[in-house]
Amino acid sequence: MNEQRVQAYLSLIQELLDCPGGEEPQILNGHLELVDEGFLQVCELVAAQLQEAGQENNAGFLRNVGQQVGAYLAQQGTGGNQQGALEDFWLQLLEAENEGDTAAVHQVMRQNMGLIVPALGNTIAQSMPALLAQYPNQAEGIAGLVENTCTSIRQFPYGRYAEALEIAIRGYGVVLDLGIYSPEGRAQTLKNLGVARRTQAEMGINPAANLESAIAAYDEAAGIRRRLGLARDLATTLNNFGFAYKAQSRLAGNSSTQKQQALGNAYRSFQEALERVEYLRGEIGADSEGYKRNFNEEWNRVYRGMVEVCLELGRYQDAIEYVDRSKARNLVELMATRDAYPGGVIPENIRQQLQSLKIAIAQAERRLQEETNPDSTHLNQLRQQKQELEPYKPLHFQAMQELLDEETVILEWYILGDKFLTFTLTAESLNLWTSSEEDRQHLIDWGNAYLGEYRNRDNSQWRNTLADRLEELPQILHLDEILANLFNNFPNCKKLILIPHRYLHLFPLHALPVATGEGEGKFLQDLFPKGVTYAPNCQLLQQAQNRQRSHFNQLFAIQNPTADLDWADVEIQIIRTLFPDRNTLAGNNATTANLLDKQRQKILSQTHHLFFSCHAAFDPTSPLDSGLLLADGILTLENIIANLNLSNCSLVTLSACETGQVAIDQTDEYISLSSGFILAGSPSVLVSLWSVNQVSTALLLIRTYELLQQQPGQLAQSLQAAQKWLRETTVSGFEQWRQQCPLFSQEWREALQPVFAQMGQNQEEGINHRPYQSPYHWAAFCIVGQGEQAMATDAKKIAAFTALLQENLNNWIAKHGESLLELQQQLGDDDEKDAAAIEGWLQQRQDLYDQYTAKLAPRKRTLSLSGQKGVFKTKPTGKDNSLADQIEQAVKNNTNLGNSDPSPDQNREKPQS
Repeated sequence: MNEQRVQAYLSLIQELLDCPGGEEPQILNGHLELVDEGFLQVCELVAAQLQEAGQENNAGFLRNVGQQVGAYLAQQGTGGNQQGALEDFWLQLLEAENEGDTAAVHQVMRQNMGLIVPALGNTIAQSMPALLAQYPNQAEGIAGLVENTCTSIRQFPYGRYAEALEIAIRGYGVVLDLGIYSPEGRAQTLKNLGVARRTQAEMGINPAANLESAIAAYDEAAGIRRRLGLARDLATTLNNFGFAYKAQSRLAGNSSTQKQQALGNAYRSFQEALERVEYLRGEIGADSEGYKRNFNEEWNRVYRGMVEVCLELGRYQDAIEYVDRSKARNLVELMATRDAYPGGVIPENIRQQLQSLKIAIAQAERRLQEETNPDSTHLNQLRQQKQELEPYKPLHFQAMQELLDEETVILEWYILGDKFLTFTLTAESLNLWTSSEEDRQHLIDWGNAYLGEYRNRDNSQWRNTLADRLEELPQILHLDEILANLFNNFPNCKKLILIPHRYLHLFPLHALPVATGEGEGKFLQDLFPKGVTYAPNCQLLQQAQNRQRSHFNQLFAIQNPTADLDWADVEIQIIRTLFPDRNTLAGNNATTANLLDKQRQKILSQTHHLFFSCHAAFDPTSPLDSGLLLADGILTLENIIANLNLSNCSLVTLSACETGQVAIDQTDEYISLSSGFILAGSPSVLVSLWSVNQVSTALLLIRTYELLQQQPGQLAQSLQAAQKWLRETTVSGFEQWRQQCPLFSQEWREALQPVFAQMGQNQEEGINHRPYQSPYHWAAFCIVGQGEQAMATDAKKIAAFTALLQENLNNWIAKHGESLLELQQQLGDDDEKDAAAIEGWLQQRQDLYDQYTAKLAPRKRTLSLSGQKGVFKTKPTGKDNSLADQIEQAVKNNTNLGNSDPSPDQNREKPQS
């Protein structure tokens, strides 16, 4: 079809649209040279465009013209014997479906475009008696073949869409009228009929009537599937049900009551569909990660439908719950299971109980469908029992707000088919900003350009234009508007948590330039003095907060395994001096074999900080193969998930390239190197968003740890201050830092002197040059998870141990009296040494160490929406005896030392202090 002929078709179509009613046949007869299959295809394309533009009457008119022309062409092409031609055509379609597949049916249809007319539906009905008589023992098989053929016709992608739908609808009706299907088969046909009717409505063909018919078909199908306990099929039908009601709510001419009623029906349908989806997630055979990823991709559309309905109903709290629940679901579930059960394996007895409850729930649901006056009390009790046994617990809106204090805000994004959403959540409020469809398209275009340049073999263009490109994104996201509203209503906000969605995970949102109220240009993180962190969703944030880590003095480092990163050596050798207890695998020793051997696995399970300084890469097409390059190969994400236990780790730092990149697909999962280390047990991971420069990275991280030493536990603040320092520091400033930084030994000061001396030599500004002001150097790194940890002071450690001793006095002395006295001999007036001795003693007794760690963890904060603060009083205390005195006194006063039976001998020799 050449361009000139297409223009001729378009001119004829415009003439038909403009002509007075009744003149259409005269115009068509005057252009018979254009009345052909090509004209029908262009008619359909224009009708679809008009439908999308809201011109439903014109779209319907064109489709009607197309049907009449199609019937005319069919009559002309069959020499007047259209019925015979249709019968032959139908038999060809049946044969293609039986011997081939949908593609084979479509090939036959493309060869007979003129026969794709509604009259083919009559031919289907007329053919059934003869087919059933020819195969009397295969009635259900014949019905299935007819239905499958009609479904292939319905899916024809090459034009004649309205006619194909009409034919399929008639065919489904024929199959249903036969009444020979099993209930399960009937439900499937009803679902297919509902899909066809809803598609007709979406095309503007009698939308109100077709939606009513679709809903009726879905309703009957859902009833059958409930009775049969077909959870997966029921979830699919309920999802279709929800979208049909959603479409019904948007019908022109609806009253307010009709719209709200349809939206309420859509909400209940999606809600029930999601209940079935939750059931399916836990079914037998659903434990593999591949299964769950495919599962998420299949069912995420239900979440999207539910979110859209919540928005239309104004149920914004429900909307953010479903948004958050749809993200990173597999990761959150695995974390919950690993945190609840050693090794991340649910015990067999719990598994059996869960399976029994699932069966009981399904039976109870079927009984309720059959009862005249159903009472769901027993069903709700069974569901509650099941939820109590499952490690994963859905996070509701109030619990989301309880994650936040009075200075913290969450910005959470969600991308839908025609817009994107930005939720602003604080401890007391929730605001929603909704984009236009144009904004969404701009975001897609911007992201494609960004990633296209970055993934180019030579991405120098990306590096050179990064600052300018980042200027554009805040405008697309309308950040200035969102932030102005935030600070207007929440002026005390000092800490920001970013929860991106899909490809937004790949961009340095913390480094976006924004305007302040004074017109001064700043970066987003500059507006939040207590730091900016990232999280996949609120659920993971809660789990990270529950992983309280009070210690940060044991380091395990991987240093320059490939021996080609000189600054990795600088970085590790300087930072490791901050840790009194440190282990390092460097150079050729930094192998996956050494890292994963039994001895080091034990060390890793106790370490407080894991630091990698090496090469890394992220593979977006096969994310589980992404990894960190060690001396003998890649430590892949799959290896990290399967082998690492970081149950005492406070922070993992990945000083390497692309460690914060995330796989982008339709599952809404969070698959990245950071997710592997979070799953292994760390609440916080410091990662990079792109391929980084080794020099600027080393300077940034050395400065971060220098600041972290000054403010223990404040990782987000330390990183943010270091990034500001890196971009603003001049050559002379770096030289001054070289001379004054307390982390540098004299040897390092001398080694770094010539490097710093070269910084400004080739620049006009000389010593005033800022070598790392580009965001390429300072903006790559960010924190995923917790941005701060409550580090225990030595005094707090001693107090926690003392409290445990007093709470468990008799038991401890009975079991550990002699060793307690040995510990008592090591204690004196130096809190640091006393705390180290206590922890050394406890670490030899894992059960006591676990109690001690729990005692150190701060109590969870509970917030109220009233905005009032609770008041408490403390009891004044006098000066306590020293811990050594308390241990000695406790042992002296106890008569059961080293003996499980009490001794009546009051003159027994007492241990000497």
